[in-house]
Amino acid sequence: MVTLLTKTISILFYLLFFVTPIILWPKTSEIFEFNKIIFVYIVTILITSIWIIKMVLVRKFIFRRSMMDLALLAFLVSNFISTIFSIDQRTSLLGVYSRFNGGLASTISYLLLYWAFISNMDAHSSKKSLLALVFSSFLVGAYGILQHFGIDKNIWEDDVVNRVFSTLGQPNWLAAWICAILPLLWGFSITNNGKAKTKKAIPLLLSGGLFTCLIFTKSRSGILAILVGYFVFWFLTIVTAIKTKRTKKVSRPFFATTIVYLFLVFIFGSPWTPSLESKIKPTVPDATKRSVTSILEATSQGSGQIRKIVWGGAIRIWKAYPLTGSGVETFAFSYPKFRSPQHNLTAEWDYIYNKAHNEYLNILANNGAIGLSTYLILITFSILQITKAKDLDPLFIQNKSQIKNIFNMPPLPVGLVSGYISLLVTNFFGFLVVPTSILFFLYPAISYSLAKKEEKVKNLPQRLSISQTLAFTAVALITGFLLLSVYKYWKADVLYAKASQYLNNLDLENAQKTSSQLVKISKNEPVFRELLSQIYTQSAIYLFKNGADYDQYMTLAEDEAKMAISMSPANPQFRRNLASIYLNLATIDPSYLSLAASQVEQTLSYSPTDAKLWYNLGLIHLKLGNYEKAITTLLHTVSIKDNYADAHYALAVAYHEQNNTDKAKEHLQYILKNIDPKHQNAKNLLQELKF
Repeated sequence: MVTLLTKTISILFYLLFFVTPIILWPKTSEIFEFNKIIFVYIVTILITSIWIIKMVLVRKFIFRRSMMDLALLAFLVSNFISTIFSIDQRTSLLGVYSRFNGGLASTISYLLLYWAFISNMDAHSSKKSLLALVFSSFLVGAYGILQHFGIDKNIWEDDVVNRVFSTLGQPNWLAAWICAILPLLWGFSITNNGKAKTKKAIPLLLSGGLFTCLIFTKSRSGILAILVGYFVFWFLTIVTAIKTKRTKKVSRPFFATTIVYLFLVFIFGSPWTPSLESKIKPTVPDATKRSVTSILEATSQGSGQIRKIVWGGAIRIWKAYPLTGSGVETFAFSYPKFRSPQHNLTAEWDYIYNKAHNEYLNILANNGAIGLSTYLILITFSILQITKAKDLDPLFIQNKSQIKNIFNMPPLPVGLVSGYISLLVTNFFGFLVVPTSILFFLYPAISYSLAKKEEKVKNLPQRLSISQTLAFTAVALITGFLLLSVYKYWKADVLYAKASQYLNNLDLENAQKTSSQLVKISKNEPVFRELLSQIYTQSAIYLFKNGADYDQYMTLAEDEAKMAISMSPANPQFRRNLASIYLNLATIDPSYLSLAASQVEQTLSYSPTDAKLWYNLGLIHLKLGNYEKAITTLLHTVSIKDNYADAHYALAVAYHEQNNTDKAKEHLQYILKNIDPKHQNAKNLLQELKF
């Protein structure tokens, strides 16, 4: 029985490594990350439950100690403290909705998986875990390559041909994951050296395919990370080979890998060099498709300026919450208050930033100095644990004596440490997602277990005691409750996606029915309340246009929007939503315009440098006939975003209403001269003012 439980745990870990990178579901609000984290939660619950049952069965506490234990506990405690003092505890627990990864719940899952792995997995099952990861990478890489050649270009709104994201959902996320996997293939290329020619060729072919997929992501941070990982891996491996006099076993894989990679860069190019095809026949991105990523995420021209602005905002958040941060995963809520006015002058001036796009600054802002300190300590001990790893089937070590230093490491541990360091590089320009988080926490666990033999189990009594039976029952009930909770969490999101689609199609009857089911399942999620407010608003407008009674829906719309704010008062988006609700309801009852103005003013206290909010406030004053207030507000708008054509045009209209023709002309001419020479409304009004 114990052997069966151990094998079940092993199989679940194999599934974790194999399935997580490839799982996705098109009927959820977020196709990729949400379904991956749901799968992680399910696997964590099952593994932990079976592990506990195993301990109850053998009447023994099964827990292997490692050098990372205290660092992991310190990191967990820092996250727990940050969650307690968070500006939004629900977000800190579950992660920001639409990202999902990084909350306290996900961190607890990764830590449980770490301890379950080192306590139940041996060298044989650890290598099988790596193989499961490699097989998954084959599917991910193959799909990414096919994506580049247009296999699914008609499915996505994004230009996936230009920048692939495969089953991970975003080019830089895919690149970071590939960079952590490739060193493992280099390690396998050495351990397979001397075996059959087909076995020797497989790691090289897989490595070449994954590297090709990496090129197709056009991720600069990914290429930089793989260069660092490449140097670390081959430097350590070559030094070890020289010490053990086995240079022949390393030289062939090294030269083969290097030559293949250089050839692929020559054929397909890199973020800095053109492909051979583009030299012969220049290609133009599909204009009908949107860019896969933002300028910042793409690390293209202009990204440096945006990064500095966002990173500066992260540092200002930390200064405001120095010890524990604003709360785990609350960057999207705290950043607007500390956003520099310079952000308005970038290409992403109206984007919502859920992350600092630097994992270290992200943790500093969210978790404070305590959180970042424990995170850096965790990284240090992770690297130390991997570098002290040994393999029960070492290629380079003549005997099985304890490995004394980093220059005596077998190929697979070297692959693990190189992949781990690659993750640290990509984290400097991005952040961890579900697949990379698994590698971040479990690479050290795998390295630890590579040196563990399978433990033999003593004969156990066939009959269970009463205490064991009660323990099994308790574990079963808790497991069932947790699995049901995860299912409800997933089901609610499916209904949320469906209701959102109904709303977009103005199928208000089905939107209301679906949202009613949604709230019954999850009544405490403010995002769902926000959706309800929008559905009720559109329902009120529809009934008004058709001469039916609409008062009830106007009240419901306002109540639901206010409820979302009460559930998550630190989230500026819910306050913006209420202002939007008032503006929509003002088409029915103009008295709502005053409420909209008041709500926007309140929201500005949470997002004082938001040019769009200031612009909308100016428009509201313009509609109310408060021309002096409109002019004052719009002048402030253009002072923080002087290239805001719509704001300059609104100013011209306000001045025109006050018969100040010269000022009106001044702003119209500014638009046509400095912002948009083809601005038709500006041309028309300027022409009107001339007569």
